[in-house]
Amino acid sequence: MGLFEPKTVVPLTATLKGLLVWRSGGECRGTAHNTRVQIEERVVALRQSQPAWGPERLKMHYGLQVSTKAIARIIRQRGLVRHRKKKSRKQRDLRELKRALKPFELIGVDVKDLLDIERYWPQMRLVGLPRYQFTARDVRTGGVWHGYGATKDSTNAAIFVRTLLAQLAYYGVDLSEVTIQTDNGSEFIGGVGKKKGESAFQRVLRE
Repeated sequence: MGLFEPKTVVPLTATLKGLLVWRSGGECRGTAHNTRVQIEERVVALRQSQPAWGPERLKMHYGLQVSTKAIARIIRQRGLVRHRKKKSRKQRDLRELKRALKPFELIGVDVKDLLDIERYWPQMRLVGLPRYQFTARDVRTGGVWHGYGATKDSTNAAIFVRTLLAQLAYYGVDLSEVTIQTDNGSEFIGGVGKKKGESAFQRVLRE
């Protein structure tokens, strides 16, 4: 019976983790916990270019040949972890922003479809109540104005904001200091198929 001679001789000083990644030829490539420098630098570069992406998304999108745990470790060790603002801090920042505004300086305008109100839509169909609610809200004071229309279009949006601005002017508000903010929906800036030029809503604001 002959003696068995292994192809690779493992040094007695090798650690248990080192044994797990031993390669033929007698060269230890490092531990499973550490990744190669090239991969680590690539992870860092990708994280810096996409700071909102987590380890799973970076690995899947860029095909990184490293575990998500290793990617997370690299991000943490390189100080690339994003610390989300606490809800209380966000609210404090918002309050500070509001305090910096003057009354009626910034007014948000939006439109709501009332079909999702269970007890409203049967009455709407029965007696012809308006389907859409136009709402304006002053960011500084919290004041709210409502208007209603059967259609969600630039014409009704223009009528609503014209009435609102006329009321503010009547009570002495300088309209040159008023900013109307919208989500740039088709009811404000016009649909894709509209003719060139301003929508009715935009013309009211320009006037």
